[in-house]
Amino acid sequence: MCKILLVEDEEIEIMALKDILLNNMNNIEIVGTATNGYEAINILERNQIDLVFIDINIPGITGLEVIRYIKNNYPKIIVIVMTAYNNFKVEHAVLKLKVEDYLIKPVKPSLIIETLKQYFYNKEEDYNYSFFKSCIKELRNEMIEQHSYSNSVSIIKKLIFEIYENTSFNNNISKYIIDFADEIINICIDLKLKSIKDFKIKLDKITNIRIQKYAKYEMYSNFVRVIDNIFDEIIEFANSDNNEMDINKVLNYIDRNIKKGISLDEIAEYSNLSIYYMSKLFKKEKNINFINYIIDKKMELAKEILVNTNNPIINIAIELSYEEANYFSKVFKKNVGMTPTEYREKYSKILVSKI
Repeated sequence: MCKILLVEDEEIEIMALKDILLNNMNNIEIVGTATNGYEAINILERNQIDLVFIDINIPGITGLEVIRYIKNNYPKIIVIVMTAYNNFKVEHAVLKLKVEDYLIKPVKPSLIIETLKQYFYNKEEDYNYSFFKSCIKELRNEMIEQHSYSNSVSIIKKLIFEIYENTSFNNNISKYIIDFADEIINICIDLKLKSIKDFKIKLDKITNIRIQKYAKYEMYSNFVRVIDNIFDEIIEFANSDNNEMDINKVLNYIDRNIKKGISLDEIAEYSNLSIYYMSKLFKKEKNINFINYIIDKKMELAKEILVNTNNPIINIAIELSYEEANYFSKVFKKNVGMTPTEYREKYSKILVSKI
């Protein structure tokens, strides 16, 4: 998160600059705005600041004096001067203070964004690229070697959320989304799956979605829907390839089908075991009976949907195969200690209308 201070005595210019920054960058916070040098120094002393946009011609302590104060006391802060003064003496005085950039007003929005990229993109890109490659390595292992649906979905969530939260520019997020879709197709090729063309069509649709700053959960959900289809094929192949009982294979099947109202009968049939033996084996391996395991899993999914979307309670109940919203709410309260609405109001990450 890049913390920014704006120092400008014209209110209309402050508002314009804020709009440019907030509409084009994701990973920033406007910590404060100052209309004179005294206010600027006060904000600097009370906050951690990464970057300052400052005009030279401000009341009280001049812009040059504020810059000198910053460079003497906070040398790591990046200073970008924006001024209408276009003469050699002023520019020389500013650059002598070793500011990072000097922009002559009026400044095009594109130049402001490009200037910021110059100072933050490389550092951000190095981190994101390293994180991205690490996640892809983990995902390849979980999908190709372990065939773990649950772990694969967790990695996808971690990757999407991290990229959205730590990438400042929407076009850079888009680049990672496209690269991620390509990596998933490469995994499908290595798995020798039959439906690669269908998966590619679905992933292409995702990569064409317009990036929105606060839509990380929606993007994650889009990828999970494709992963669901991929794992249907992986699970089918794994089951036909090996008829031996494997509790991890059973758990993988449950995780993939948890929203479908999966039953012990279905699991027993999938495992070629009797219902009695399947129930006994499940309890022995997981130290919890099958029904409670399913409820726990559904409640975790319900909590995730509640805090990341504004989906009505009835829609969440249907998505988790509860025929009655009231019964879903009753089960939720029994397991979580509060109603779905109360949980959403307490933990929601987005503004939602009261349901």
